[in-house]
Amino acid sequence: MDLDPEHVRLLLMQQGYAVPDEDLLEITASLNALVEGMADLSRFGPLQEEPWPILVDYLGEQHAG
Repeated sequence: MDLDPEHVRLLLMQQGYAVPDEDLLEITASLNALVEGMADLSRFGPLQEEPWPILVDYLGEQHAG
């Protein structure tokens, strides 16, 4: 699903942003790349192992051993 510049303009206007036309194409391309990258993350299930190692002796809350 690719967003076109007018969809992006509408989304930004709903959030209170007014974007100049010369910046809209770059923002649209960046947003489409972000959406595409996040769609690739769907291959990881909710029980998938974390992509970083677990901290040794981590006790939770404010303690990081």
